[in-house]
Amino acid sequence: MKEGKAQRVDRVQLQERLFERWRSLRGRSAADCVRVYLAVARKWQFFGATIYCAKMLATPDEEDVWLAVQEDGVSVLDFISMRGNECRYPPELWAIPRRTAS
Repeated sequence: MKEGKAQRVDRVQLQERLFERWRSLRGRSAADCVRVYLAVARKWQFFGATIYCAKMLATPDEEDVWLAVQEDGVSVLDFISMRGNECRYPPELWAIPRRTAS
């Protein structure tokens, strides 16, 4: 997968912001850092989801994506940014094979 100039700029900006946040934690206890991390992580809409790497077979280059599986649905996430793409599949649309009694 090719990375465009805009994605590289976004990645650099993200790294800079993360580094700045990391420096702001200097001098705090480990428990404090964990508390801050969890407070931020819990705001992510896919917090608590099980994340799977997958290939999008419907695209010409079989694009890599992440699947976020939660109790109320499955979401397809961009592989690099891990942002949802508004595709959410509620459980009633899942095609789950049923086991037959042997």
